[in-house]
Amino acid sequence: EFIDVESVTKNEYPMALKLKSWFEPNNFNVKLQFVGDPNRYNVLAFPKGTDPKSAKILINSHIDVVPPYFGPAKIKDNKIYGRGACDTKSIIAAQLCAVNQLIKNNQIKPSDI
Repeated sequence: EFIDVESVTKNEYPMALKLKSWFEPNNFNVKLQFVGDPNRYNVLAFPKGTDPKSAKILINSHIDVVPPYFGPAKIKDNKIYGRGACDTKSIIAAQLCAVNQLIKNNQIKPSDI
């Protein structure tokens, strides 16, 4: 789903909204941080009930991709093709899955994030 969101450099807002729509139902507070241009935003997310200043782990990435956007993802021969498949939307998805699994397995506490 992330790959299908058009978010070329200077147009990160659609991806920011997509991430917000993932974080909120997964028990995170979300702040979209405006960074200058009309469609440029960062996404800050913290587990609900935690103090961001006490976090020990920072998950970080960028949410834009280089132009041009060339449509939704395609799967061929068990490979995913699309803008952001390698840099960096697949990485974001892996990070989010890892955090959820680590919390679920009690390997980290929500307050660590």
